[in-house]
Amino acid sequence: MITVSELVAARHLKLSVRACPDRLGEWIRRVRAVDTVEAAGTLTGGELVLATDRWNHDPPEIDRFVCALARRRASALVVPAPRQSTTPDDVIGACERWRLPLIESPAGTQWQDVAECALILGIDRRRAGLMRTVERHRTLLAAVAPEGEFRPVLDALHDECASTVWLLTAGGVFTASGARRPSIADVSAVVGRRESPESGAEIAITGGDRAWVFPVVPGPAGRRAEAVICVVTDEEPSTELRLAVDQARDFLAAALAVTARRRGERVATATEFLARLSAPDAAPDEIAAWSRALGVELRGHVVCVTAQVPAADRHVIDHLVVALDQFAAAVGSPAVVAAGPDEASAFVFHRSADDAVERALAELAVLLEPDLARTGAVLGTSSAITEDAAGVYGTLLEARQVCRFNRLHDPEADDETTTGGPPLAAMLLADDMRASRSLESAMLAPLLAYDQKHDSELVRTLDVFLSSAGQWATCASALGIHVNTVRYRLGRIEKLTGRSITSMADRVDFYLALRTREKRVADRSDARRPVARAIRAVR
Repeated sequence: MITVSELVAARHLKLSVRACPDRLGEWIRRVRAVDTVEAAGTLTGGELVLATDRWNHDPPEIDRFVCALARRRASALVVPAPRQSTTPDDVIGACERWRLPLIESPAGTQWQDVAECALILGIDRRRAGLMRTVERHRTLLAAVAPEGEFRPVLDALHDECASTVWLLTAGGVFTASGARRPSIADVSAVVGRRESPESGAEIAITGGDRAWVFPVVPGPAGRRAEAVICVVTDEEPSTELRLAVDQARDFLAAALAVTARRRGERVATATEFLARLSAPDAAPDEIAAWSRALGVELRGHVVCVTAQVPAADRHVIDHLVVALDQFAAAVGSPAVVAAGPDEASAFVFHRSADDAVERALAELAVLLEPDLARTGAVLGTSSAITEDAAGVYGTLLEARQVCRFNRLHDPEADDETTTGGPPLAAMLLADDMRASRSLESAMLAPLLAYDQKHDSELVRTLDVFLSSAGQWATCASALGIHVNTVRYRLGRIEKLTGRSITSMADRVDFYLALRTREKRVADRSDARRPVARAIRAVR
């Protein structure tokens, strides 16, 4: 196909535009000679109409003819120039009224010349498109890494379409090099579309931009896609862009398959390593050999992410292993992913504290949210600076404690008979007035006094942080502040209370203090209502 403007640009035809120059971007699918309203009714759309002057004898007939062409979605109308004058104003007016491009051909140009030129230009375009497809295939093929990495393919696609490109998998977000990352709100919007994948579906993202979502590996009927490509562009994707995405997702699907094949062996080795790590008689030399085989260094910053399943469902655990493996790949640091009887765990080893890890954790929580809600699984995270295998294993124990804490906190993670409201431990503690007052005084009194004096939000920040499962980025997003501000506030909380926000025991104390205070305030409010109603009745 070619556009009307490309045909007009053919100098040897000497065509001139007489109406609707702003509509020359219409595509020409075929060329037809049409002279009557009846013949116009046979058009199917996209035709370049070649017409004689049989129909332009009076204004009503002209209007009917042009109207019939426009309604059948003709691309343009080509008429011969009159021998002694220009094209009648009635014809120009009708084409402007019905928004149909009008092209005038000079006396020396034959219809067969116009049709032949349109055909040749179309063949040239098709040939160029075919060559472009072959070149793109070669580029993508050269970008494919034997390890099944995604970013080289995304880089090639980014260069092809000159647009921001994201890949969202079960547990990780991948971008082309130098491309802006999606916000947490963007990830959430794409996840919502992934649940009912439709190729080329449009979504709104932050900043007023638009993006289009394409499934990479469609799931079974009625199920979400395993991964999706998201292309950010101001305009609706062109045919060329859709072709580029189609080719790229074939290579991305192949990369996903490669990583799936390699994952099985790695996870089996990592699971055995984790078993040896927790064994009381594990020899240091043996642990060191295992860590070298897995390509990790047990000293330094370690982040542990654990997902626990209430009923040991092997299918759910396998899916969580995939998600955690892709999360580790998105971080880009050495990692170990293992599976247990009722959990999946990932250890990410990185040299220093990095916002990329916090961001990836926040993205993982959003990506897994539908799965966690559906299966009742819970997520727990822990981080520490470790010196040896015992320190690494300690992060796993703490992550498991966070999972238990989150299950206690989230009523939806329990069975259907569980009711909402404060956890049972908080309710029992609230009944002991002396104990609850003592806990609130120790944990919250310094923060409440500081908030009142400085008009700050330390207590609210602490509550949101604990409710976000200790995830910095999620907490910052909920509060509408920067991650560094969250870190500063939590550091201030630690100084005022003498407690550590990274300690599970201190987190539990903070959480119980918040919930017992919340329950006490609610009970006081409930007690005041009858008194207030009685006072109003007396008045």
